[in-house]
Amino acid sequence: MSTEWRCQLDYPPTDLDNNTLASITEQLTGFAILTATPTATHIDITVKADTAAGATAHAVAAIEAAWHGPEPIAIRVTTAEAAEREAANPAPIDLLGITDIANRLGITRQRADELTRTAAFPDALGATSSGRDWTAESIDRFEAHWERKPGRPSKRQ
Repeated sequence: MSTEWRCQLDYPPTDLDNNTLASITEQLTGFAILTATPTATHIDITVKADTAAGATAHAVAAIEAAWHGPEPIAIRVTTAEAAEREAANPAPIDLLGITDIANRLGITRQRADELTRTAAFPDALGATSSGRDWTAESIDRFEAHWERKPGRPSKRQ
């Protein structure tokens, strides 16, 4: 009995020009969504198969036929029914704004704002009328690798 599966594949970030994006999207029309971000290229594809392994193989083959890109770095496969349940009831995300980041890192709000504008800081998840927001998980990962430098930075560079 064939089941409908939702396969989410992540690939390393890739510089896809508009023509390539259009070509991939056209070849996968009707059963896939492609998004490219600075951190990854994401392809969500719906396929029919008897098993999760079969769905994975079918999804990878369809994508490889449309795009000769790198190997996927992550694959998540769920039944379409489970994916719909998840979409209707998403897991809560712990979001942090600038003040929350300052409190979590033990720094001033001004310093937190400066940090968020550096290349080493994670990208904001989004922005609302009250400002940019980050996931608590991304801030915790940043803090784990952050080299604190005590004192005021030198004005000479």
